[in-house]
Amino acid sequence: MPNWTSNDITIKGEAEQLNELLSVIQNNDETIRLININPVPEIFSGLHSGSRTINGKKYSLWLEPEGKEAIGLDENEVSKIMKLTGASDVIDWQYKNWGTKWGDCDTHLVKKQKYELHIYFESAWGEPFLLLDDIANKFNVSIENIWQVEFEESPTKSVYPLNPLERMEIDNTYAKSLDDNKAKIEEMFKNKQVEIETGSFDDFFNKSEEE
Repeated sequence: MPNWTSNDITIKGEAEQLNELLSVIQNNDETIRLININPVPEIFSGLHSGSRTINGKKYSLWLEPEGKEAIGLDENEVSKIMKLTGASDVIDWQYKNWGTKWGDCDTHLVKKQKYELHIYFESAWGEPFLLLDDIANKFNVSIENIWQVEFEESPTKSVYPLNPLERMEIDNTYAKSLDDNKAKIEEMFKNKQVEIETGSFDDFFNKSEEE
């Protein structure tokens, strides 16, 4: 289980912009998800990462649709996914686009005013800083987040949007650090394998490209 982070955000902007934001993050059942502004690509549905042997061949990424045979992805197929999404698996994509896995969880609107929204949510390991920065930029609003990681003594305040130079530095270094860490994890698990039957990836990938 992760160390959960409490996030208490105040979003300020023009009434029209706040209403537009609410129309995107509020679901039909009236729940709130900030990740609605940048959802996980459909191509990652049913994909798993780690180390798995399928029909005698080891794969780091495989498709496993519910009730169907597993499909191992070779380097060329993984490269196609990287080209389309900038990531090789769903957790990789979440970190690169939201700043943390799972994005916002147990999110609810605390208070709505004409020029201000107060929202509370939880996230894993830290604040979803890339997600909050994207919201601030896409909707032309300002965001203040008071966040505190579980077991830490005091909260931290972040303000968005980030300075353009700050964001540029993050974009230049953050993804590389994630890739380096992922490579270390894959090395740790390279000998953990499960023998299963194989399938075909072609139909799945062609369908994703058509969409």
